[in-house]
Amino acid sequence: MPDKPPAADRPARPSPRRPHARRGDRPRRTLDAPPPSAPREEPGGAPDEPPPPPADEPAPVADESPAPAPGEAPPEGAAGEGLPAAEPVGADLAAGLAKAILIDAVRRGADHVHFEPGRDGLAVKLRIDGVLQERGGGDARLPRSFIPELMAYLRSRAGVRDSAGGSWSSRGPHLVRPPAVPLTVAGRQVELRFSVLRTAFGEKAVVNILDPAASPAPLADLHLPAADEAAVRAMLSAPSGLVALAAPIRGGRWAGLGAAVAELAAPQRSVVVAAQHLAARIGPAAMLAVEPGAGFGFAEAIAAAAAADADAIVVEDVHSPAAASAALSAALDGRMVVAGMSCAAAPEAVALLVEMGLDGVALSLAFRGAVALRRVRRLCDECKRAAPAASGGEAGAFVPRGCARCSGTGFVGFVALASTLPARAELVEWLRSSAAADDVRQAASEMVSRSLDDAAAAALREGLTSPAEVARVR
Repeated sequence: MPDKPPAADRPARPSPRRPHARRGDRPRRTLDAPPPSAPREEPGGAPDEPPPPPADEPAPVADESPAPAPGEAPPEGAAGEGLPAAEPVGADLAAGLAKAILIDAVRRGADHVHFEPGRDGLAVKLRIDGVLQERGGGDARLPRSFIPELMAYLRSRAGVRDSAGGSWSSRGPHLVRPPAVPLTVAGRQVELRFSVLRTAFGEKAVVNILDPAASPAPLADLHLPAADEAAVRAMLSAPSGLVALAAPIRGGRWAGLGAAVAELAAPQRSVVVAAQHLAARIGPAAMLAVEPGAGFGFAEAIAAAAAADADAIVVEDVHSPAAASAALSAALDGRMVVAGMSCAAAPEAVALLVEMGLDGVALSLAFRGAVALRRVRRLCDECKRAAPAASGGEAGAFVPRGCARCSGTGFVGFVALASTLPARAELVEWLRSSAAADDVRQAASEMVSRSLDDAAAAALREGLTSPAEVARVR
């Protein structure tokens, strides 16, 4: 066998790898853009022809069977885990239906849309004013024949490949969420963020609707009692310090954080919001996305905001000693820090800061107060009615009925249940003495304006909300 020529004399093989497109060259995906697998329209000509199938594979056959109308029951039969078989509807029909649902959700003020498959069809649910409700009242579920093409459309709008293409996240049965997809409804532009989950009955899609132009509701819109509103303003008006907000993420935290941003926002002040769950845009503040899985947690986000010359830092969740220490350091450096915390009450928030190992003297210098907040829907004044005596609720309470003014929900707007804990001299002295967390909790409990239970009872007596609403956020 002849000797091979030296490597230097052999001609170089062309690389089969194609150059990657630069990020700036990629077109921005929109709700109307064709999916990645669709033929591309060439200027002044016909769309590209798809490549012919391999010789050993039959050519695909177009499904010419008529698509069932919305609401029509799918044909019976066996498919998968004992589910009824159904011929999938056409892609155009599914795409038009999905877009109509999303547009309707935007118009109705929903912030999330759930496409949830089940044994009896596809349920579409809208989260409006914090409450998840099925579209059509549960009587308008789509047949299972809509699911394949509808989910394919949602995946393609989000720029996510089919699960067979290896796009499933290694962290579990969850598809990676791509950048937001813009949608314009009646001149209002929103952003759609998609999540897809594997479930027992197929893929479930959740679409988060964000309004980039939305402004945070001011503190006055929380409808706090005058004393509590004045206490919160006094805390936030300090030039620097640490304010704790005890509220669940789904029960008032974003309302409280947004009100804090609105109160802190000023032309001469830089405000940064560090958040992991971007459930909403918060007006003029710079949004800093927290990604703990990528090594950028809340502690790192607070440090980054401080290094970027932020005057005020609003943190979605301070739940670790590292994040608490970073928040305290930023406050001691002359910044106002508002820390969201998963605590049941204001005294629990200050006690948790002590339990996380913060230095008592440093905490006493920076602590400006704590606020416990729960946001509930406000009863419609035109249709609310007295609760039945046998309901077991608060005496004199009211319940919703529904009318044209409230679109049949029985509620219009929101009202906040609040409890405030200012940094009184006695509490500061407890912190300075490095007292135990239980002692701080007990002392703080005697200094709050009122408990959340008392705030809820007052709201029920005044007919502002219903017993069911109070129970929902407790």
